[in-house]
Amino acid sequence: MSFINSVLKVFVGDKSEKDVKALQPLVKEIKSFEQQLEGLSHDELRQKTVAFKQRIADNCKEINEKIAALQEEVDNSTDIDRNEEIYSEIDKLNEEAYKISEDTLNEILPEAFAVVREASKRVFEMRHFDVQMIGGMVLNEGSIAEMRTGEGKTLTATLPAYLNAVTG
Repeated sequence: MSFINSVLKVFVGDKSEKDVKALQPLVKEIKSFEQQLEGLSHDELRQKTVAFKQRIADNCKEINEKIAALQEEVDNSTDIDRNEEIYSEIDKLNEEAYKISEDTLNEILPEAFAVVREASKRVFEMRHFDVQMIGGMVLNEGSIAEMRTGEGKTLTATLPAYLNAVTG
């Protein structure tokens, strides 16, 4: 069986190698922000978080306004059947808002990871390497990133933790 797997691997390739290769363009994009971010003051770097949060809020504004209006309608209603319909609508809108937030996070991922990388250099004097950025992207997708001892799993986890924290 091992021989067959080895032969298949030669012709088909390893799935994890393909996954890593697919993430390389994002790693390159993350690195493209390095020079720009190095030139920012600490306050300007902090402002990036505010900008990310604002972008998410702007993208979800319309849906959140609809949710708030429906919630107000529920709060002022005693019609149980209508309230049930409204809650169903709110659930659908919450799913839509989640999808919009997720799409926005995917859009800002390269710059957000670059911000974490720069902050880490300044605060911890540790710089995320390619393997850590790839691990962070894998974790962000909800998958498990297998890393060897000493490859910086803790530092890796800061990337998706920050990205997802900007949603509030």
